[in-house]
Amino acid sequence: MDEFGVYNITFDDTNCKFETLKNPVNIYLPILTVFFIYLGLICLFISGRKFKSKIWKEKNVNISENNTERSTNFKRRIKSLDTFRGISIVTMIFVNLGAGGYDILDHEPWNGLHLADFVFPCFLWIMGVCIPISLESGFKKGATHESMVKMVTVRSVKLFCLGIFLNSGIYFYNFRLMGVLQRFSISYFL
Repeated sequence: MDEFGVYNITFDDTNCKFETLKNPVNIYLPILTVFFIYLGLICLFISGRKFKSKIWKEKNVNISENNTERSTNFKRRIKSLDTFRGISIVTMIFVNLGAGGYDILDHEPWNGLHLADFVFPCFLWIMGVCIPISLESGFKKGATHESMVKMVTVRSVKLFCLGIFLNSGIYFYNFRLMGVLQRFSISYFL
């Protein structure tokens, strides 16, 4: 017997009759689908990197020596921070969409601590690490303290309003003042 099949078993005095009312589903199909999606994404990523490096090499050949300073002035990414951010986002999406039935990924209602309870602090930590990087970049570009405070204030207000809109939408009976994004905006502002 396979998963999600409907079967009927009838017993008589002399025999047993087994019939399938609804055919079962292939339990490996979702896993294979996800595997092939990831395999396709990896192939796209690798071919995109090869294409990008080919274009990058052609572009660098055409750049004169006077522009070499400008070509080396690009933003550097912190790969470990980007990786941690990606893992946190995947965990958040997985937890918010039912956690796949794994108890360790469910939010614990009151007492106890599960993996899902670490998603919010992980995002706060990422935000805290990114703030000095952003401020340093702004000051290197010649921004004043007042312009940086204004930028932080505008971002915080936008994030707060976005959180209210996403939580309540256009219906005021669902209005929720303090959600996750609102807490992020207050933490970022402070």
